[in-house]
Amino acid sequence: MIDVTVYSTPNCPQCLTTKRMMDKKGIKYSEVNLTEHPEKLAEFMEQGYTQAPIVTTDIKIWSGFRFEKIESLAKHIASDRVRQTDGAISAA
Repeated sequence: MIDVTVYSTPNCPQCLTTKRMMDKKGIKYSEVNLTEHPEKLAEFMEQGYTQAPIVTTDIKIWSGFRFEKIESLAKHIASDRVRQTDGAISAA
């Protein structure tokens, strides 16, 4: 299972669009409001991420609404589910 976190800000259209697309693709994620965690905002800004949302996974990080990244993540999660299912079947 891949851990996905969406760091967002209130009234952010790109954040809303990112979350809606992830919901539509069945991507489970946790959400962190950056206005409530200024230390995370400062950390991301030091790393060069200056646009919300900032999405982190076990293997990737990006900022802004990135259609292609969400599509890629959805495909990766789907293939991971298939591998887990195949492993469960062969272990039975």
